Amino acid sequence: MKPLPEIFWKTYMKAQADQACFKREKAAYGDLIAKKKLPKDYYERWFFFMNPYFCDKGPAKTFNFYSDNGFDAGVDGNVTKTVVGFWLRRALDGTGDGFAAGLKKLIASYQPELLAKATQFPDPTALTKALDAGARGAATCRAPGRAGATVHLTITVAPSGQVSAAPVARRGAAPPSTTCIEQKFSAQQVSPFDGPALTFNRSITLR
Repeated sequence: MKPLPEIFWKTYMKAQADQACFKREKAAYGDLIAKKKLPKDYYERWFFFMNPYFCDKGPAKTFNFYSDNGFDAGVDGNVTKTVVGFWLRRALDGTGDGFAAGLKKLIASYQPELLAKATQFPDPTALTKALDAGARGAATCRAPGRAGATVHLTITVAPSGQVSAAPVARRGAAPPSTTCIEQKFSAQQVSPFDGPALTFNRSITLR
């Protein structure tokens, strides 16, 4: 049962950390319910709730955007979307505090390390700044004999805040030497955060 309470706790903590975001979702959800206009599968919008960009960009961003920018942040989106719906309904009917107290008691009994410190969520502004800086730096890298070639990268941001990049090999072709590009990204750093590493996809055109 461990993964389920963890996701309940993580989503609850994010809702508490960004109350403006949670209140917007609550207002929109409650309004649609009140008007009996709730679209089918509305809860799918919360698949990316734990993504660092969700509260800034919202579901208006495409699936491809989230796929290239952290996806579900390593917190199972298929579970997250229903758990967020649960918290929103509890907020609407006024039972949220009671359920949160019960959850906290459960976590304290079986996984107290989750309560040891406040959860640090990745900063979307800092992530964008680091990724953009890495891309700008990589654009200055020279690749003799491969000028104009496009290199596809998987960029990883570790919970420590360290950024790394690795080329994605294309079938039938060896990946180019990207030492310079990797160094440009590894020079970037963001504030440490809790949770799994985040992955991003980028394409860089070599000089």
